[in-house]
Amino acid sequence: MGDSKLIIHKLSYGGKLLDVSSLDHISLFSSTSIIPIYKKSSKILYTWVGKKAPQSLKNFIPKIRKIISEQYPNQAIIRYVTIDSGDENKDFFDMLNFTEKQLEEQIENLERKRFTIIDDIDQLRVKENNLLMTNNFKEAKRNAEEIIELARQINDMAIEVEQREFIVKIEKMQGDKEKIKLINKEIENIRAEYENLINNNEIFKAHSIISGFYKHWEDIIEENEITPVNLLINKDKEIWSSYIKEQKSIYDDLVNLLDEIENEISERSFDSANDKLIKIGEKRTSLASSEIIDGWFEQTKNINRKYRNLKLKFDTEKAVNEAEKLIRQFSYEEAISKLNGTLENLKNTSLSEESNKLEILKDEIISKKEDYELNNVKLENLKISYDKAIQDDKLNVALYCCESIISTAKLIGKEQIIEKYEKFKIEIEEKINISRKKHKEEQKELFDKAEKLKAIIEVDENVLPLMESFSMDELLGDISEDVNEMMEELGTFLEDHRVSVKEEINNKTLLKSCSGEVRELEKDLKVEKSDIKEEKKFSVNSGLINPFDDVLEEAILTDLIPFNFEINSVELNGKAIEELPNKLLTKDGVEVEWTMKSIKPKESIDINYDLRKRVSRTIIFVLEDELRVIKTHSNISFLDKEGLYDAKMPFSNNFGTSIDGVVVEDIIPLYYIHYIKEPANVLPDKINDSELGNLIKWNIGKMENETKNYYYRLIELYRFEELKININKIEKEAEGALSKGNIRDSIKNYHEIIDILKNYTN
Repeated sequence: MGDSKLIIHKLSYGGKLLDVSSLDHISLFSSTSIIPIYKKSSKILYTWVGKKAPQSLKNFIPKIRKIISEQYPNQAIIRYVTIDSGDENKDFFDMLNFTEKQLEEQIENLERKRFTIIDDIDQLRVKENNLLMTNNFKEAKRNAEEIIELARQINDMAIEVEQREFIVKIEKMQGDKEKIKLINKEIENIRAEYENLINNNEIFKAHSIISGFYKHWEDIIEENEITPVNLLINKDKEIWSSYIKEQKSIYDDLVNLLDEIENEISERSFDSANDKLIKIGEKRTSLASSEIIDGWFEQTKNINRKYRNLKLKFDTEKAVNEAEKLIRQFSYEEAISKLNGTLENLKNTSLSEESNKLEILKDEIISKKEDYELNNVKLENLKISYDKAIQDDKLNVALYCCESIISTAKLIGKEQIIEKYEKFKIEIEEKINISRKKHKEEQKELFDKAEKLKAIIEVDENVLPLMESFSMDELLGDISEDVNEMMEELGTFLEDHRVSVKEEINNKTLLKSCSGEVRELEKDLKVEKSDIKEEKKFSVNSGLINPFDDVLEEAILTDLIPFNFEINSVELNGKAIEELPNKLLTKDGVEVEWTMKSIKPKESIDINYDLRKRVSRTIIFVLEDELRVIKTHSNISFLDKEGLYDAKMPFSNNFGTSIDGVVVEDIIPLYYIHYIKEPANVLPDKINDSELGNLIKWNIGKMENETKNYYYRLIELYRFEELKININKIEKEAEGALSKGNIRDSIKNYHEIIDILKNYTN
């Protein structure tokens, strides 16, 4: 009976372990047996070996432990014991529940039977092989069954298992024989169809038939020599091998062509790339579309995908190339249409990079188209501005318009307009150059005279003194030799040739809009008196407001500030300017030019000049039968007393000879009270009030090589009024003290008055 505490196997001749745990234990033992026994409680694997166990069985003993461990992974083996027949101990017999004597009797009984039965089995085995060779499968099977019966009698399970496997083999061979008949019959039909397909060059279909046939009968064909089948299979192998080589060659050619096309597209060799694309299109039709080798379908699919992608890339690059040509021809609508067609083809593809490239180019073209239309509008506006400038004889404006027309026309390819206005430009430049040359000569003459005048008068910064010469005969005829009459005649002349004093600045503005409109504006700006108590200042606000609905590309603003004003400071949009921009001294004043860029619609530019008036002077004298007139202006210097200024204006005769009929007239600006410090003890010949200020005339007459110093102390009117109030107050205090008989306090008050007045006169 079986013991659940034991796992018992018997080793078969094929090396298999047969589980016999449920059988009577003692019946398993024979002189030829090998019995593995695993005891669960002690986790010991015993292997009992019969005395006559064949070597073929013993060779499997080293593998027993591994086989048991794999079959029973939950049963650990901590010890392995091999027991030869006759070496058993008491524990072994106790484990199997039989005695040593019982085992000996079992082996002896089997051994006696074995001699007779083994001979019978050997004879049957010889007969069995003969029957198998003659394909007598039925008798061979019956013979194997007899051997099994005999093996049972001697309890030889190994022989029993061997013969059962032999019966399975017989049955298979019997079945194979029937299948081979079917194969031979089927191959005849297949051969005819195969040959027909090969003749029609349908290689893949022909190969598929053979492959399907072979796959269906693979086991039979591999185990049996079937000549007709083998011949046809070998023929297909040769044809198929050649076909694959041909397909691989086509494939390799396509790969190489695609690589070449990719390079040519990047180099924009469109004609060559197009020829190769056509060639690929033809070759692709010869490429198998089915799985002829492992991965073939994916490879060919990649080829076709790459071809389609390259074709689209080719179309993309070609469209870009053509669009760029159209852009250069300013055919923007046609360029956009061409790109739209290609973009439509790129929809639902993986070529996002190409789509993005075209979209970017399309946006650029749309932008260029808008610029083109704006430039056309700008061109028309510039033409109108040019015509008006020519009509008004404003050559500088006309030149600017001309240059802008040419540059704008170049942007939009208007060659005829470029040629036309290039000629206009040359004509205008010639006129301007003549005018500039004349102006330059006049300026040089003015500066040369001003440089010479520095030896006669003091010239302040940003002042250009003027000197004019008149023929005495032409101007005054026979002038009286009487000094008084001469001075009277010169006084009359002075009225007509007095130095210029103005109360406004001249402002000119040239506006150039981005849309091509050009406008020149001119106006006079009134100088306003500042409401600053501490210092008598004047200011004027200049600037501009963009009158257009688009951005001002450039605005050139020119302010002409007369010399009778000194520029103290300047603010641009509320911020102080350290240094004036382009500045030029002209005969009419200081010309300040401002250039501003990119001014938004309705945006304003504010320029504020903080000014102080100068003392203006006219000098008339006769030198060598010429009546000369010097016109200049001098700064007033701020002293350390509030509202108190100095004006020092020397005049020197450095002509090397005496001059006659010398008249000097100084114009003290309004809002100042003056005190003459020099010349001392000499009064001017005349002081007149006028809308220009106090006119102080000095009739000098004849003047040798000497210097006349004129030194004025100026008090601002508001400060003078404060001074009077203060003096009157102290004077009243002195009179009050005197009326009370307090002479000392009265004297003290008068001394205070004297000290105050000295501060303004010393």
